[in-house]
Parts: sequence; C-alpha cells; structure tokens
Amino acid sequence: MRDSAALLDATAGPLPGDPYWPQRPGRSYLEAASRDPGRLRIAFSTAAPNGATIHPDCVEATLRMARLCEGLGHHVEEAMPQFDIRRVEQGFAHVFQANVMASIGRATGGTLPEEGAVEPLTMALARRGSEIPAPTYIADLQALHRESRMIARFHETFDLWLTPTLATPPPPVGAFDSDITDVELWLERLTGFIPFTYLANVTGQPAMSVPAGLSAQGLPIGCHFTARYGEEDLLFALAGQIERAAPWSDMTASATETAGRPRA
Repeated sequence: MRDSAALLDATAGPLPGDPYWPQRPGRSYLEAASRDPGRLRIAFSTAAPNGATIHPDCVEATLRMARLCEGLGHHVEEAMPQFDIRRVEQGFAHVFQANVMASIGRATGGTLPEEGAVEPLTMALARRGSEIPAPTYIADLQALHRESRMIARFHETFDLWLTPTLATPPPPVGAFDSDITDVELWLERLTGFIPFTYLANVTGQPAMSVPAGLSAQGLPIGCHFTARYGEEDLLFALAGQIERAAPWSDMTASATETAGRPRA
C-alpha cells in the first residue's frame, strides 16, 4: 500500500497539453496513507449491477470487510448506485472494440492486420471496432458520460462504495481463451467476471482492491473500494487504517470464519 502511494506521488499530475486532470491533494499520498480518514459513509453491495452471480466466498469476504469498517467507526450500510447498466455495457463494448481497432491501426496504417498477425480474439474485436459508425461511437461516449454522472450523484451521499473485486475467486489459467472469436460471448464472460471494477474505467473514479482473506480453496480474495473523482488520498488513508487494523497475515488466518451482515 505504501509502495503504491509513493509510486503515485512520483507519477501523479498532468503532462504538458493534457486536456483535464484531477486536482492533487495538498499533502502527499504517502503521507495520506498514515493519517486517520475520519468517519466515512461507506455503502456496500454484494450483488452485481448487471446481475452476474457472485461466488459465496467473495460475498463473505465483502461482508467481513464491511464489518471491519463498521468496527473502525465508519457508517456502513447496504446500497448501490442506480444507473442504466445495459447502456453502460453497450457503450463500454463499442468503445473498447473501437480502441482495439485504433491501436492496431497505428501499426497498419488504419487497416485490419493480416490473418494470423494477431490473436483470434484481437482480430475479432478489431473487426467489430472497424464496423462501428462514427455517430454511434459519439452516442456511446455521451451515454457513458451520462451514466457516469448518475453514479457520481451516489457519491454525494456516500464517500465510498465497497464491493467484491471480482465475481469469483481466481480462475484456472486459460479460463479466458484468446482463441475465442465470439465477441459477444467473451464480453459476457468478462463483465460477468469483473462486474464492478470496469465501472471505474468508465467513470474515471479512483478505486482500490484490498486483501480480504482467502477462499475455501486457499486463493486470495480482494474487496473493491470506489471513491469520488480525485479522492485517491481518501483511499490511501482508508487502506492504511485497514492494514493497521487487520494485517494480511491476520486476515488469512481468519478467512473462513463466518461473518454476519451489517445493517441494511
């Protein structure tokens, strides 16, 4: 956690010509990691906005983290942002595909690569991206901005949103096959695996994954905190508090203990 804070201290800030950027806090992120975050309003969710099934071990880890935060003096209640998740998924898919094609186009001069030059999944994504009309792409960007504002309103009430990091514990190597060419199926699997984390890519909000114990099979599980735009320092302050209160070695020892649900 402290390494992450120091790295952000060394790299944060705009480069000449950047069109927009978040305002940096008055103190360093490393310093923020050692300060008391104060009493925070934390919303937690164990249900995915897109309806993806969340593994019981990930649910349990999130409930343990919610209880830990409640024990640290924070206000914790069950809540989640209200927004059009299907429009977000559609916009995300189109922008993602268009960016794959644009990235490839910088090497090919704007054309699709030759067969076999890239993995089948990359080729399928690029081909779909090349077929998206410019007005559709702009409409998708506008929709993502609109839904981002809906999510931002949620953070007028809550400082942080706590969720599982992933929908399942770590899957076996090869679970996401790059030989697949069914883009719709791949995107369905992807958003089913990361139903919370990619939303921060859409909104631009800072987020962190913190250790939350082990699964029944002994695999690491994380919990995901999302903050308001530009409040990375608040995340580091909470991370430091959690690390001091529940070191990773203690979490792994108690990972299989049963936890109750904080008040809804």
